[in-house]
Amino acid sequence: MNIFLFVSPLKERADNIESAIAAYSAALSVYTSSAFGENHAETLFNLGILYQHEKQFHSAYNRFLIRLNS
Repeated sequence: MNIFLFVSPLKERADNIESAIAAYSAALSVYTSSAFGENHAETLFNLGILYQHEKQFHSAYNRFLIRLNS
């Protein structure tokens, strides 16, 4: 995960996290569980972490749960 997400000013940090969520979500269309199982799981984990930072705990929980089941 990029350290700059956590050291930039608050507004920029929020924008960076939103951009990272969009990028990781888009990556899941390429990193499917059947084609790239390990990358898929890692991407879901990273998405979960980002959702936690955004206090979107339900979304974070769902990403972690999907990762555990994949």
